[in-house]
This record gives sequence, C-alpha cells and structure tokens, in this order.
Amino acid sequence: NPVFQNIDSTKHKNRRVRMRAFYSGKKKNNIKKKQKKEKPKVKLKSEDLIAGKAIELPAVQFYGGTAQFLPGATKILDEVIPILIKNKELKIEIAGHICCGNQMELSIERAFVVYTYFIEREVPRHMLTYKGYNNTQPKYGNIMDYRNRRVELIVLK
Repeated sequence: NPVFQNIDSTKHKNRRVRMRAFYSGKKKNNIKKKQKKEKPKVKLKSEDLIAGKAIELPAVQFYGGTAQFLPGATKILDEVIPILIKNKELKIEIAGHICCGNQMELSIERAFVVYTYFIEREVPRHMLTYKGYNNTQPKYGNIMDYRNRRVELIVLK
C-alpha cells in the first residue's frame, strides 16, 4: 500500500517496514537479573612464554566490522605489557583472526591496532610483528563461531 505517489521523485519513500507489537499485560516474575560478568584475565607468567605457544587474549574484542577496541579490551593488554617488557629477548607475533566473511584487511588492521597499542606503551618494537589470518585458522569448529574472532600472541622465539 503506497503512502506516497509511485513516481520517480517520491517512490523511494514507500520503502518501509511496519511492525505491530502486542503486550499481554502479564508480568513474569521468573526473569533473572543480569549478572555482571567479569572479563577473563590472562594468567600469563614469564615461564609460559615458550616458542610455538599461542596466548589467546579473549577479552580483546572490537566493534563489529572495525578495528576499534570494545570497552575493556585494553585492560587485558595492559596486563600483558609488563611481562613483555621484562622478556625483551622474545619475538612475538600478534595474530588477528576474524570469524565471518572474507576480510583479510580487517584481520590485519586488528592485529596492527594491538601492535600499535604495545609500541605506544614502550614494548620494544624489535620484539613484535603482526599478521592477519582472516578466517583461515578457526579454533572453534565452524568458522562462523564468534569465538574464532580473536587476537593471539604467538611466541616465535
């Protein structure tokens, strides 16, 4: 049912969605209050930094389709920085992964944002490299699983 005339200058205004919602008036008493979840912490020790090990940073997340940190992401990076600075002989690759789609550039950008964050906080540049892996290395079954959207630190040596 067009609201506006179907002529070239106004027919775009007829593209719309209408929605009706009905409320029954009944209250549900069994709704649980949302519990505040604490972000997982990285339990990383200097002795854990052995060649070939991948350290997942589960709380380092980004706004969808961007390389901009979600709130709380930098807290986990701030926990890792002192350990990296103490172990200056290490070589670390920052690996960016995405879960959905085919966006190699986005996985590289996300790894680069973490790299830049570390450099700006005095982690020696010679220790770090970064690389994007797109969706080529799913860790959790199906590549569409959101947990495959992650940043890892891979100890090279």
